[in-house]
Amino acid sequence: MFDKLVFQAIKTQMASTVPFAKHLGLELTDVGHGTATAKLPDEKTNSNHLGAQHAGALFTAGDTASGAAVAGVFGQRILSLRTVVKDAQIQYLKLARGPILANATVTGDAKAIAKGVDTEGKAIFEVAVSLVDENGDVVAQMTVHWHVSQREKK
Repeated sequence: MFDKLVFQAIKTQMASTVPFAKHLGLELTDVGHGTATAKLPDEKTNSNHLGAQHAGALFTAGDTASGAAVAGVFGQRILSLRTVVKDAQIQYLKLARGPILANATVTGDAKAIAKGVDTEGKAIFEVAVSLVDENGDVVAQMTVHWHVSQREKK
């Protein structure tokens, strides 16, 4: 089981350091070892001209969930590392109506990724995100490539 204190620390850190996620009303509902789920609420301010969730809001939900999944690999140690999105791709599959869950999973071996940062000083890896509506329909899929490295000593 993933440490509840680590989950709370990641959730609190996200809320205080990512104002745009807070602006959209994103909520981290789960963080595990290399996994995370973020909930995008059904708010008029997040909608597009069709009354569905805005593409930018969906992208931000996926990005937020992927970042929390990365944090879940490293636990509280994440605060001592430098994390940067290298690139991201998203496929919008259908109109996203209602609240959306962004489910993120680090692909590959999380322990090997963490060890790579220890031995090589950095790691580049992928996080897959599935964005799902209330009916369980996948409305978008996303791939985010992260670059994690040790911070340079000053």
